[in-house]
Amino acid sequence: MNAERLTDFQGRIADVLSRQLFFIAGAPKSGTTWVQRLLDAHPEIVCSGEGHFADKIAAPLSDLFKAYNKHQRLVSERVYENKPYYSGLEQEYFDFVVLSLACLIMAQRPISDTVKCVGDKTPRYTFYLEHLGNLFPTARFIHVIRDGRDVVVSLCHHALRAGDKEAVRSDSPTFLKHTETFAKAWADNVRAARRFGEANPDRYREVRYEDLHDSTEAAIGGLLEFLGVSATPDMIRRCKDAAEFRRWSGGRDKGEEEKSSFFRKGVVGDWENYFNDASFDVFRKQTGDLLHELGYV
Repeated sequence: MNAERLTDFQGRIADVLSRQLFFIAGAPKSGTTWVQRLLDAHPEIVCSGEGHFADKIAAPLSDLFKAYNKHQRLVSERVYENKPYYSGLEQEYFDFVVLSLACLIMAQRPISDTVKCVGDKTPRYTFYLEHLGNLFPTARFIHVIRDGRDVVVSLCHHALRAGDKEAVRSDSPTFLKHTETFAKAWADNVRAARRFGEANPDRYREVRYEDLHDSTEAAIGGLLEFLGVSATPDMIRRCKDAAEFRRWSGGRDKGEEEKSSFFRKGVVGDWENYFNDASFDVFRKQTGDLLHELGYV
């Protein structure tokens, strides 16, 4: 890499870091894509997905750094009598590499001078918010929460699209097994993100999938205010229209189901069409009082 290219990369990193950074997280099928797209429609925001900076870049790099340092200690002991030429890779090196890669990836999209906020949506960030918070000390975090029962049903339909024909048959053992697995995953995601929120209330904002349905303008306005961008009625309407279900579902209205689509139905409370006493017992066993804690029951 020549000096000119290196300077260009450094400029891109600095440019991203000069904006308000934010990250969107949430259990899978909770509405994170919806939030990403409505925010990306705002002229002062560039919000992309899915960068997977923490799970697909930082986590493997951490293993690489540890292996390198282990090897260097071995060489130091066996070759250089504990007087090595190199001292190994420090934590700051790791942070610098991950931060630089994340910024370069986010800079792949055009970022105009009018953009104040740059964000990334990756659902699995729920388990990495503390790491991201340390890496980007001024970043803000949006946690999208949805009724876990609807999450389970949505994930079961995702399994159906993948070829599991028994996935949405509520009277089948397969549906119960999926309920057990998906309910636990939902609870783990929600609790992990909320722990970060409790420790960092000024940097954390929750938004409910249900509020985006029933109180759309207010929910969007709250997110825009949290990010510090214009939240006028026109801006809120622009964001709302850009992320309408009909726009991304091929022209279908909410409630008009297409089982093969990622945007299947777009409704609240669909779990009532699938859950029975047995599946609810399985769900509750995996999630405890979380539905009650969140105000869903």
